[in-house]
Amino acid sequence: MNNKILGICILKNAEEKTEKNTEYILAELEKLCDKVKLVEASQYTDIADAVMYTEWEEYEYVLFVDTEGFGPVRSFEQVLLNVIDNGAAFYQIPHLIWVNSKAELSNMKECSDEIYNLYEDVAFNNFAFLPKKAFINEKSDTLIHNNGSDLRKCMDYLQNESDYDVSIIYDYLIRHCNLDDIKESLNLNFILPELYKPVCDYGNKKIAVVSHMYYEDLFEYDLRYLRNLPKNADLYLTTESQEKKAKLEEMFEPVFGDRLKVIIVEKRGRELSALLISCKDIPKNYDYFCFIHDKKSSQAGFATVGAAFRDLLWENMLYNENYIGHIIDTFEKNPWVGMLVPPNVCHGTYFGTSADYWTICYKKAKNIAKRLKLNADIDRDKPPIAIGSVFWCKSDAIEPLMKEQWSYEDFPEEPLPDDGSFSHALERIFPYVAQSQGYLSGIVMTTECARTEVSNYRYMTTGMIKSLIGLPIVKMTTYEEMSDTVKEVSRLINEGEFDVGLKRTVKNFINKRTPLNIGGRK
Repeated sequence: MNNKILGICILKNAEEKTEKNTEYILAELEKLCDKVKLVEASQYTDIADAVMYTEWEEYEYVLFVDTEGFGPVRSFEQVLLNVIDNGAAFYQIPHLIWVNSKAELSNMKECSDEIYNLYEDVAFNNFAFLPKKAFINEKSDTLIHNNGSDLRKCMDYLQNESDYDVSIIYDYLIRHCNLDDIKESLNLNFILPELYKPVCDYGNKKIAVVSHMYYEDLFEYDLRYLRNLPKNADLYLTTESQEKKAKLEEMFEPVFGDRLKVIIVEKRGRELSALLISCKDIPKNYDYFCFIHDKKSSQAGFATVGAAFRDLLWENMLYNENYIGHIIDTFEKNPWVGMLVPPNVCHGTYFGTSADYWTICYKKAKNIAKRLKLNADIDRDKPPIAIGSVFWCKSDAIEPLMKEQWSYEDFPEEPLPDDGSFSHALERIFPYVAQSQGYLSGIVMTTECARTEVSNYRYMTTGMIKSLIGLPIVKMTTYEEMSDTVKEVSRLINEGEFDVGLKRTVKNFINKRTPLNIGGRK
């Protein structure tokens, strides 16, 4: 372009100066503009007025951009080429204004900061920026406007079909946003095939699995999955007695040979003390690391409820060798992903817990985060991604946990309570440790698990909707409207503004249908 152009970049605040996004915007402005000014939003009006009276006449055009969007996702020249060719005096899209110096600033129009049609706008409508607020928008609000896939499609387009470096976006999200907001806005669910061999070659990657083995009657079950490990993976088994160690060596050595090591650990702290004390030096020697443990859930009512929870963990971590290869491939292709965890449980008596995955563990989790000096947003109103100590990760993603000087006195003595202990809080902290290390975490599952999850959630959602039809003041037009009006019914009942007899009837009905103490029943 031969036109003389002044560029003005408007910062939200002074801290924005050091952001990679700001640095990229400035670098792109300097490619196009003869001069670039950097101003804070609070000073914008004064500086704009000053420009009008001092420098305005020196330039043919003035380009205003702000740092409330990520971009430009294509060069400013690409965005503005047709505008200039057509001689437009004024052009505006979200986070960008292009104006002829002869135009009047007072004639500028307000531009809607649209966030519900981003894929179409970015991929096909020549938009330059992706609004930051799209990543922290309430999911319920998003679902009023679309099905929640738009932002993910937009990010995939940028990653796969544009020259824009999406790591700028992920870097910002990891340092400034809550993990639940990111997971919900970007749908960070990785559905991986278990039947097809991955194309990646991870033969040169060092892989290790640590598995805590407590229940002898589950050793055969555990071996069924652990034998799926790649041939270059090392296996560390932890157990608390010499007798169990001998049995594990007898069962596992024929499969793993010298890749197996069985470690005797203290009886206090179960799988978490085994990992964080007895195995603390293992992850640093590997590129990728998996931690898993056997499981029974005596508090789950029927034995099959706990067994299904166990299956959920093992199948989504170690389904078969192809599936494990796809997990490694996911890490390789997505450098911003540092941890993958199985989906949270919601069947049987775990259903009530799904309304609040913090349960009574939040304060203890915050104390652990403070002890580890984590740089992560841990919010009581935002659920944790994981509620179990089972995961695949890049080894440096858990480095603060492994470096901390834990002692057995940190862990509760047996019998371990069903919830609320230091151990229960600790198992919720792993993704926040990864975030503090510069990584996001996602949910990983097999296609078979995803098929089941979709069916279950559809069934439960439809059932809840049907059960609410006809309830006074509840509206069913959108999810957000339903949720808000149901909360209002609950408030009215609890505050006694509904008929006392109705309140008693509702409580009796709930107590009759929930024989176990779940979901905060009084």
